[in-house]
Amino acid sequence: SHTDDNGVIASATTSSGQNDTVTDVNDLNGFGPSHYDPTATTTNDIDHLAPNVVGQLATHYMVMQQQGTYTPEEGAQIATAMAPNVKVTVPFTTYTTADIKTDTDISYQRMMKYRSDLQVSLAPLLKNSLPELTIFGMYTSTKDTKYLTQLKTIAQNYRDAAVATSKVVVPADAIPYQIDILNAMQEFGATLDQLTAHVDDPITTAALLRSYNQAEQDMFNSFNSLTTYYASKHS
Repeated sequence: SHTDDNGVIASATTSSGQNDTVTDVNDLNGFGPSHYDPTATTTNDIDHLAPNVVGQLATHYMVMQQQGTYTPEEGAQIATAMAPNVKVTVPFTTYTTADIKTDTDISYQRMMKYRSDLQVSLAPLLKNSLPELTIFGMYTSTKDTKYLTQLKTIAQNYRDAAVATSKVVVPADAIPYQIDILNAMQEFGATLDQLTAHVDDPITTAALLRSYNQAEQDMFNSFNSLTTYYASKHS
């Protein structure tokens, strides 16, 4: 992720508390892909994701063995069917309207000051010179932990920027955009932290990479909306 003239807002800790941790692991109620039924089970700990998935596969294996229906091909098909549906929701701190400092002035000039303030508060993110997934790929290729250190530093840069950004006074009509970008970056930063922490667990990593992609998309969507807000002040 990179910053532009619009700035990027990072993860932070606020008084609003944390989202509940919900990890969804889709179960297979039947005994083969043709009977696939995504019924969710939940856990409150990302660390339990991989054991839960392995446990479900083992359960299906035992049932099929007992019924005399197991073949290696059938087992592989079940694992393949489960993989795209293994999901994890990363917990992150969220912002609400109560956390935003506001100004009733919604003029063009006030918007420009807000934009300028964001550029200053988000300066720590200018230290992030490479895309996170590029660094992640370097680690998976080399297993050199210096790349994990780089990812942790990037996450800290997001937090540092957030602390500064949370102090920015926001024009009243920009509150929804401010909340959206703060929450999107909270989601993104928290997901990056979890991805780094579970990098050597292939099952959890696969699920977290899906969460990462969604978090990154949420981030881009929120900043596109902010850009639209800026543009609306010109019209």
